[in-house]
Amino acid sequence: MRRPGGWWRLKSTPEKVETYTRWSFHFFGVIEILALGVTAYGRTGVGLATALFLLVTAHAAVCM
Repeated sequence: MRRPGGWWRLKSTPEKVETYTRWSFHFFGVIEILALGVTAYGRTGVGLATALFLLVTAHAAVCM
């Protein structure tokens, strides 16, 4: 059985930078959905909030 984190130690420095950068950019979409899409429900009506949530989710999915 491999130890946890063993795959990270086998990567070269450029591979580590590429992996960190790629996953950081993927999480920007998740942060966008949480910061903009979910908070719309506390600021507007349910109908408008749902429409905004769907638009934000679609935008984040396309950008990811």
